[in-house]
Amino acid sequence: MKVGDLVIMPGSVFRDGDDGRAIGVVAEPSFVGPNGETQQTLRVGVLWSNGEGIDWEPETWLEVINESR
Repeated sequence: MKVGDLVIMPGSVFRDGDDGRAIGVVAEPSFVGPNGETQQTLRVGVLWSNGEGIDWEPETWLEVINESR
């Protein structure tokens, strides 16, 4: 997953009773430290279409629907 990819969180909805899905853009890649260390659970910063900023989501919860070039 890389910056600019469009993602969804399968099974999620905008609000209760709404059948639409939020779409997000990966804004921050998963953290890799200066010595190559990574997070125990890899998370990426996602700017959601229904959000108010960047949310850090586990990569395994997301599905890429359109890769950036």
